[in-house]
Amino acid sequence: LHPGLVFYTPALMTEGVAGALVACAALVAAGARARGPRLVGAAAIGLVIGVATLVRPQALLAAPAFAVLAFAPFGARRAAVAAAVTLGAALAVCAPWTARNCVRMNRCALVSVNGGWNLLIGTDPAARGTWAPVDVPAECRNVFDEAEKNHCFGQSARRRIASAPGAWLALAPAKLGATFDYAGAGPWYLRAANPAAVSERTKVILGACEVVFERATVAACLAAAIALARRGRAIFA
Repeated sequence: LHPGLVFYTPALMTEGVAGALVACAALVAAGARARGPRLVGAAAIGLVIGVATLVRPQALLAAPAFAVLAFAPFGARRAAVAAAVTLGAALAVCAPWTARNCVRMNRCALVSVNGGWNLLIGTDPAARGTWAPVDVPAECRNVFDEAEKNHCFGQSARRRIASAPGAWLALAPAKLGATFDYAGAGPWYLRAANPAAVSERTKVILGACEVVFERATVAACLAAAIALARRGRAIFA
């Protein structure tokens, strides 16, 4: 029902699949919480998150988070064990692909090798906090192996950051703005793919619908968090 993901569905992108898998993991976590402190539930969460991680590596961060949310009512120790089991199960799902990377790419990577690319883009002031074509550093221009080029980009990015950390940190507001001030990536892709079917006006309208929905979602989450905090204070009082 999320407009951002609905507008993505005509495009062959990973966002819809990754979002659906994370939602499935949340459902499994809710079931594990309802059934009680059984570690088989933690393993089940990890299996779903493992598949999501193969689609989008960032999903791995949700493994311990969902485990803690599911097992926190049963004590901190149980939650910590569940988080370890969940993370282990997720990594086990990814292990065959990781082993393949180590053999075929001559450099181990959990799922993919684009961290160096993104870090380098994140040091470019011209990117204004968003994606931009990579300005290939001179030392990387003759490196053509995929994993080695990513490694070279990462090293170059770290040198840039070390040489001017203040300038790099100053880009943070632009990055936050690019993340939260405008949604509409799905409509943008549809417009770029088929301008005859998706007009500029349609793109703007769909993007506006997505922004309104996401702002309302954030407001609802903040209201729920404030209500829970007040309830907690009342209980302790």
